[in-house]
Amino acid sequence: VNLRVGVLRSPLNPAGGELRGLVQIGDETALLLDYYQPLGPASQYFTKASAGYESPKYSLFEDGERLAVYSVPTVGGELVVGREFSNFGAATLGWSRRSGDIDLEVGDPIYDGISYEEGQAELRLTYDRIDNRYLPRKGNYGLVSYIASRRNLGADESYEQVAAEWLYAGAIGRHSGFGGIRYGESSEDVIPLPGQFRLGGVTRFAGYRPNEILVENFAIGYLGYTFELGRIMSRAAVLGGTVEYG
Repeated sequence: VNLRVGVLRSPLNPAGGELRGLVQIGDETALLLDYYQPLGPASQYFTKASAGYESPKYSLFEDGERLAVYSVPTVGGELVVGREFSNFGAATLGWSRRSGDIDLEVGDPIYDGISYEEGQAELRLTYDRIDNRYLPRKGNYGLVSYIASRRNLGADESYEQVAAEWLYAGAIGRHSGFGGIRYGESSEDVIPLPGQFRLGGVTRFAGYRPNEILVENFAIGYLGYTFELGRIMSRAAVLGGTVEYG
């Protein structure tokens, strides 16, 4: 159980700078700061800097059985420069640096006491005209990213990863259908545990719990259907399901 409180200060300056802060207290303590600054007369370009502390919990599974729960306290930050394209997409180039530990909460101690360092650059292209990425009813969403982890950026291991995603959804009345693909590929190097792709949950192999699967490479295709039952506090209540293959 976590209690989260966030604060937004905007604008900080005539160019529209924003400062966000988030404090989370409970099982997964977190403290995050994020600064966003538009650049140029039309604010098409921007920079973003973030730093913080997080302590998420991850479970280790085997054949659907939970073997252990680990806490992963992490300190780090990120610097990003980018360009927005109207209201439908963006291109960003970022650098991130993080340090963390894997601490056993309960269960199998196979990964207990492991410390790790991450240092990587990422190029990301995003197209976003979707209403909801989790259970969409209409629109399109696309993502392509390239990650380069390097020892000279502070990482334990040097490796490369490519990820891509495409999602389309359409609605007729209360009925809607959606379909998409997800793809991730790693170079033939040692990929440390924190750098592997996390799968599980809806459209990420729904038969598994979120983050239950850690893999170096994957490909998933999925189709889904939802029916809007009504609206509660201006939000849609929907019933639906997915068929996924990968």
